[in-house]
Amino acid sequence: MMGMNGFETTQKINEVYSSEDRPVIFFLTVNASEEVRTKCKSLRINDCLEKPVSFEILFDLLVKHKFVTTGVFPLEEDHLEVYQKNNVDKTKDQVENLVINILVVDDENISLKIVGKILNQAGFKFTTCNNGKEALKHFANGIYNYLLVDLQMPVMNGEEFIQEIRKINKNIPITVLTGHAGLQEATNLLKDYRISDFIQKPIETPERLIFSIKNALSKCELENRIMNYTSDLEKMVEAKTSSLNEALKKATESSEAKSQFLANMSHEIRTPLNGIIGVISLLRNTQLEAAKKDEYLETIRVCGHSLMEIINNILDFSKIEAHKVELEMHDFNLASIIESVISLFTPEANSKGVKLTRTIETEVPIYIHTDSSRLRQILVNLCNNALKFTKEGSISINVKCMESDTHNKKLLFSIADTGIGIAKEKFDAVFSTFCQADNTVSREYGGTGLGLAISSNLANLLGGELTLESEENVGSTFSFSITYEKAFDHFTGERYPNSKKFDELPEISSQMIAKEKFPDITVLIAEDHLINQKVAQDILHTFGIESEIAANGIEAIKFLDQRKFDLVFMDVQMPEMDGIEATKIINRIVPKRRRPKIVAMTANASKQDRDQCIEAGMDDYISKPITIESIYNILKKWPLEKFNNSKPLSSDEKTIRKITSPIIDEIVVSKMSPKLLKSLVELFLDEGPSIDGIQDFLDKKDSEKMWKAAHRSASACLTMGAAAMAELGREIERKGKNGDFEGVEELIIELRKCFAKTAEEFLKRTEDSAS
Repeated sequence: MMGMNGFETTQKINEVYSSEDRPVIFFLTVNASEEVRTKCKSLRINDCLEKPVSFEILFDLLVKHKFVTTGVFPLEEDHLEVYQKNNVDKTKDQVENLVINILVVDDENISLKIVGKILNQAGFKFTTCNNGKEALKHFANGIYNYLLVDLQMPVMNGEEFIQEIRKINKNIPITVLTGHAGLQEATNLLKDYRISDFIQKPIETPERLIFSIKNALSKCELENRIMNYTSDLEKMVEAKTSSLNEALKKATESSEAKSQFLANMSHEIRTPLNGIIGVISLLRNTQLEAAKKDEYLETIRVCGHSLMEIINNILDFSKIEAHKVELEMHDFNLASIIESVISLFTPEANSKGVKLTRTIETEVPIYIHTDSSRLRQILVNLCNNALKFTKEGSISINVKCMESDTHNKKLLFSIADTGIGIAKEKFDAVFSTFCQADNTVSREYGGTGLGLAISSNLANLLGGELTLESEENVGSTFSFSITYEKAFDHFTGERYPNSKKFDELPEISSQMIAKEKFPDITVLIAEDHLINQKVAQDILHTFGIESEIAANGIEAIKFLDQRKFDLVFMDVQMPEMDGIEATKIINRIVPKRRRPKIVAMTANASKQDRDQCIEAGMDDYISKPITIESIYNILKKWPLEKFNNSKPLSSDEKTIRKITSPIIDEIVVSKMSPKLLKSLVELFLDEGPSIDGIQDFLDKKDSEKMWKAAHRSASACLTMGAAAMAELGREIERKGKNGDFEGVEELIIELRKCFAKTAEEFLKRTEDSAS
C-alpha cells in the first residue's frame, strides 16, 4: 500500500491496542509465501489470504473468528459445525448444479458479443438488452437469477435501472460492468444498492467474470440460508426458553416431592432395620423360652418382608421409569391369585377387626392368560393401602367381566374400603410419584408413596387403567381393568370353560406343601454364600431330600464328574467360575442320558437375566430369596429321572481308555501370547469341541458325519494345545472311517470328562497370566 504497507500498519495497531481490544487482522497479498506467512505470524496477524479472495474463503474466516451472528446469540461451535456441513457445502453443490439465467444490459454491441461468448463457453443461459427500459420489460416477463449491468447507457442508465430493480427484488445479485466509473462512484453503488461486484471494461480474463458470477450466486444463496438459519434458531430459542421455564416449574415441584419422599423412605427403611437389629441383640444375649424365641423370629421375618417390599417398590419404579418392564404372559388360575391375596391380609384384618371379603361374578373365567405376578402386585398394593387406612368396617375385592369384543376381553377389579377416604382435590396427587394425599398421612400411616403410581403404570401395561372413587370419612374404591385371553388347556387342547365355580377349587397351603416328600431325588446346590446354602439345604430337607454343596462352578463340575444328580440349583454369580459358564460346560461333558435338570438361583429377576440363564442351557430359574413354595414348584414341575443316585460313578464310567497324551501340550501353549491364549480359551469354552454333534451322529449311526465331526474337533484341539482331547478325537475319527461304532460311546464319555479337565486347566492359566 502507498504511504504505509500492511506490516507497518499492523505494527502500529499492536502498539496502540491492548490484547483485549485488538481487532482481528486478515492480511491480503498476491504472494502468500512462507516468508510472508512467518512475518504475519510474528506480528500476530490472524490469517494470511492470497488474492483473489473468494466469498467462501472469506465467509469461512468470519465463521472461524465468530463474526457471523444470529440475533443477539453468537453461533456456538456445534451450531457452526452443523451449519458448515449442512449449508456451506450444500450451497456450493447447489450453485454448481443451478440453472443460471443471466440478463445482460449494455449499449455497446462489441461488449455484448464479448460477454456473450464468455457466457456461452461457461454454459450459462442469458438474454441481452441495449438499455434499462428494455431490460425492465425482460425482467418483468422472465425468470433471472443474475444481472450484469453497464452504467453508461442511453434512455435509462445503469444506476436508474438498478434503482428500479431494487424496488422489485432486493436480493438478486447484480454486477456492474463499466469502463467509466471511478472508485468513489463504484463504492457508492456498492453501498446504496448492494452491488455484488464491480468489473471494469475491458474484461481482463473470462475467468474473472465467471468467478464473479459464481461468487455472487454463492453469496446470495448463503445469505438466504443464514436468514433461514437465524429464523430457525430464534424459534428454537423461543421454544427452548418456554420448555425450560415449564421444566423448571416441574423440577421445583418434583424436588419438593422427592425431598418429602426421601424423608419418608428414611423412616420406612430405618423402622424394620431397627426391629431386626434389636431382636437379634435380644436373641444373642438372652436365654429365651421356645415360644418367646418364635415370637422374636417372627418379628425378624415381618421386618425382613417389609424391607423387601420397599426395595421391590423402588426397583419396580426404576424399571417403569426406564421403560424396562416386560410382561410374562402365561395361563394361570385366577381364583388362586385372589385367594392368595385374601390369605396374605386375613391375619392383619382379623387383628384389626376388619372384615375382608371377595365377590367374583359367575361369568368370570377360572383360568386366564396374562401376567399373573403383575396382576397380583396390583391387588396386593391396593389391598395393603385399603387395610392401612381402614381402622374398622370392611374391605371387599370384587371381580366382574366388562363389555368387550371377541379379541379384547376385559375384567374389572374393585377394592372397596370403609377407611378415612380422600378429598377430591387430592385425587391426582395419590397417583403421582413420591406423593401421598397428605404429608400428615405418611407420618401417621407410613409408606413410600410409590405403590399407587406403580399400580397405575402396571394397569396400563396390562391393557387397562386405575381409577378412584372416594369420599372423606366414608371410604374409597380403587378400580382397575385388564385385558386378557382365555387360557389354553394343555391336556385337551381346548380353552377352559367357565362352568366351574370358584368355591370348588382346592386351596394349597404352605403346611400342605411341607408335608409332601421327595425322598428319592438327589440335589446339588451350587452356591457360594453360606446363609443361602443353609436356607436351601433346610428347605430341601423338609421334603426329605439330602443335598450336596458346591461353592463355585468348578466344584459343581467336579461333583457331577463323580456322582449322578437329578437336580442342580445353580447360583448365577459365584467366584472362580459363575453359574452361566459352569452350565455350558456341564451340558457339554455330561451325557444327555444322565444330565441333571439345572435351575438358576438369581437375585436378578429381570426377563433379560432369566433369558440369559435359559440360553446358557439351564432348564428353569427361581428368584432369591428362595422359599418353600418356589422349591416345591420346581420339584413338581419337572418329572425328574431317577438315576440310582446314591451310588458314585463306576470305575468303568470314570476311566474308559488310557490316554497317553498330556492334558495340555506345553510346547503349543508356550508359543501363544497371553492375549491370544485368553481369546482362544473364550472361544473354546463358548463353542466347545462339538461333542454333542459327535454323539448325535453316533446315535444316528452315520459313520461318515461322525468321523468328520471328530476330525474337526481334533484339529481345533491340536491348535489349542488340548493334546488329550485331540488324541480321543482322532481315535473316534479312526473308528468312524472304518464304520466301527463299538466303544465310541465310551470314548465320547471320556472326551466329555477330558473337556472339563482341559477347561479347568486353561482357566487357571488365563487367570495366572492376568495376575
